Amino acid sequence: MSITLCMIVKDEEKYIKNCLDSALKLADNAVIVDTGSNDKTKEIIKGFGGKVKLVEYTWNNNFAQARNESLKYADGGWILVLDADEILNCNKDNIINIINIISTTKAEALNIPITNVLSEENNQNAYVYMRLFKNKGYNYYRAIHEQINIPINKSENLNRKDIEIVHYGYTQECINEKNKIRRNLDILLWELNENPEDSFINYHIASTYAADKNYSEALQFYIKSYEYGLKYGFGEYYYILVKKMCKCIYILGDYNLCIQFSNNLLLDAKLKKFVDLYFIIAESYFKLRDYNNAIAYTSKCLEIGEMENYPTLKGRGSFLAEALLNEIYEAMSREL
Repeated sequence: MSITLCMIVKDEEKYIKNCLDSALKLADNAVIVDTGSNDKTKEIIKGFGGKVKLVEYTWNNNFAQARNESLKYADGGWILVLDADEILNCNKDNIINIINIISTTKAEALNIPITNVLSEENNQNAYVYMRLFKNKGYNYYRAIHEQINIPINKSENLNRKDIEIVHYGYTQECINEKNKIRRNLDILLWELNENPEDSFINYHIASTYAADKNYSEALQFYIKSYEYGLKYGFGEYYYILVKKMCKCIYILGDYNLCIQFSNNLLLDAKLKKFVDLYFIIAESYFKLRDYNNAIAYTSKCLEIGEMENYPTLKGRGSFLAEALLNEIYEAMSREL
């Protein structure tokens, strides 16, 4: 049993070495599709010798097609997929455990926990993603935010204590460097024209506008995503969609609507322990100077604690909630 790392890259000289150094501790070899780098990316890749195959590819605004090009050359029994701005955290002892899981599992794919680094102080646990799967001819679809065509019920989750992907692509520095917002939006709007009632596409358009701080536009697309999801069904992005939608309403200053909508969401049994929703409600009550309710919801955050099986902002079940509680009590004391 062997593992092939498959990647697509462009102008990743800042990240590619760290990515490969971390991933090749688990993967036996790598296939990297370069879509037109003009920096030292290819030079760095060639420095890894025969362990890494470099494939030149003409970019056509379709991430799935580029990703599938890398899969063509994979010769391992399993495929690991990473982006250049990610590293794989998996120490020597845990690698042995992961290999044992791969060797014995009946699943077609294994989902790896991902932590998005938003800033030096602020990480976000971003649930799990299907990044390790059997090399059996599976392919990606969707021009952007591409998905592998393996049913979720044929996958199993790996433990964050054993393995984790750390993603740096959402830091503001990285977004600015790569002009991600304009690039992503162009592709997403093209996809929307083809599939206007696709909840997934509408969600990503909303998130792209939010990343550009265009929250009014973002909210319109979050609403469309939510409505189409109710009509046709949601994917795993449901959790992050409802959280971002609530936060967007909060940022726009409609605190009463934020409280009402968030509380309605909490009627869903799947969301009962989604600590971020309670935190956003607490913030909204604080803005309205309804301190008793703000305290109640912040205390609920501490009661629930950190929940890694949700896409939660680290600290909302612990130190961020404690800090908010202190702010509330200080505000109350000032108004006495």
